[in-house]
Order: sequence, then C-alpha cells, then structure tokens
Amino acid sequence: MASKYQHIDLAYLEDVSSGDVETKKQLIALFFEQMADVKSGFASALANNDTNEMRKIAHLAKSSTKIMGINDLSAKMQEFEQSLKTNAGNTDCAYYTQYFFDNIGGAIEELNTEMAAL
Repeated sequence: MASKYQHIDLAYLEDVSSGDVETKKQLIALFFEQMADVKSGFASALANNDTNEMRKIAHLAKSSTKIMGINDLSAKMQEFEQSLKTNAGNTDCAYYTQYFFDNIGGAIEELNTEMAAL
C-alpha cells in the first residue's frame, strides 16, 4: 500500500506507539520541539564552525527523523554524523545543514496534517 505522504512514513511511529493516539501526539509534539532545537543548533554551529556540536545535532536529527519515518533525511544525517566523526575537517557542513533545511519543511507539514487528523 502506498503512503499518503511524500516525506514521512508513519509505520515505525505506529509500531513504537502501539497505535495509541495520545502517544503518537506526544511523540510528534516532541519531534516538533526537537526540530526547533536542531534548526537553531545547526545555524549556530555552522556560524561558529563547531563541528563537534554539529555532530551531536546531526545525531539527534538522525534519530528523531528516523522515528517519524523521514528516512531519506535520516540517512543523510547519519552520513553527516559519520563524516564528522571520521573526517570533520573535510566535511561540507554547509551542504548537509542546507540539505536538512531544504527537506525538513515538507515533513513537518505532513506531520501537522497527521496531528490534526488524530
């Protein structure tokens, strides 16, 4: 069955919440809070060229987006985190943070739609 969403796949969220509507709402609300922190954290870390902080934020973004089924973005954040661990000086941080900003908006819109439907 095809997903009704383009950016998110809620199968994992459904599984982890055992289908409980209130748990899903809480997890989505927590995700929104985390993404606000990720956005501001990436902007600050990029401005300060703080690769250690970017690695921590990429890890949070990877885990959070995975739970919401934002699989392409989660994989890109995993790639970013790994690159920062192994080759921080040569990681194109601007590319990865821009990729995050370019892709998170559509997922958040879809999660808002899902939240309204719960």
